[in-house]
Amino acid sequence: MTSHAILTLFLAIFTGMALSRANVCFMKTSKALADGQFEPLAGLMVVMASATLAFTLCGYFGLRDPAPWALPTAWSLLGAVLFGIGARINGACTIGTMGRIASGDMGALATIAGGVAAVLLIPHAAQPAADRPRLSLTYEAGWTAIVLVAAAIAIFALMRSRKRLERARDIVALGAVAASLYGLRGETSLMDAASTLSPKGAQAVSILLVLAGLLIGALVTAVIRGHFRPHLPHRERVPFEFAGGALMTAGALAIPGASDVVAFYGVPSGSPHAVIAWLVMLATVVLSFRVTRTQVWQGAFARKPA
Repeated sequence: MTSHAILTLFLAIFTGMALSRANVCFMKTSKALADGQFEPLAGLMVVMASATLAFTLCGYFGLRDPAPWALPTAWSLLGAVLFGIGARINGACTIGTMGRIASGDMGALATIAGGVAAVLLIPHAAQPAADRPRLSLTYEAGWTAIVLVAAAIAIFALMRSRKRLERARDIVALGAVAASLYGLRGETSLMDAASTLSPKGAQAVSILLVLAGLLIGALVTAVIRGHFRPHLPHRERVPFEFAGGALMTAGALAIPGASDVVAFYGVPSGSPHAVIAWLVMLATVVLSFRVTRTQVWQGAFARKPA
């Protein structure tokens, strides 16, 4: 095993541990926003700020390749909407699915099966063109400053409401180590691991190595904290988890990038297609929570007593 592979595995394990400890959840944040609560969003903003700072520093010291830069397209916007709908149906985004697996929830395997099916059936979107403008250090420094200021404003607003940021150290550590991993390896996630099953899949060993490290780190942390409780999936939920995984993967292929890639690689790079895709993902899930709480939806889909 090369030194690069060892470092990648090391960062992947610690990223998995940080994900498990930080308890930062895209779905939890979206649900809170739909309820008019902004505390989880502040935590997510701090994660983004930490990731962006670490990503920029890695670039300054030459520890990663320049990140691709691309404008949003109709496909990337559609992909973000599909991913958001899939995550809502599944009940967890990519990061949440990793957490479910680590906690022993076998239902998450249906999500992965849906992702594999989508990879085999859906054509892949083209990656950002190699000849697109590369982000300069000046651009990255400016973008980093913007994200840091946004996080500071979120923290200030939280303090004004007499609330505090929970697990602040874990959140900062998560952003820094995850951005270092994704900057070193590039776009790596459950969706990328699934894409290696296609004829055009590349670097399968490296991707699966990172995925194994993420799951090992999350699993070890779950066991230590007593959160590992293996259980079989609820049969009525399996079709939804399969459909959610398929939609999430279809969206990730169109963006390209799943929620973890966009959060820890795309947004820190400042690429417009990733930043806007992340915002569209968030808005889609928040809107879905609002829609399912309307009287029309409740009247049409609420379960009738037996």
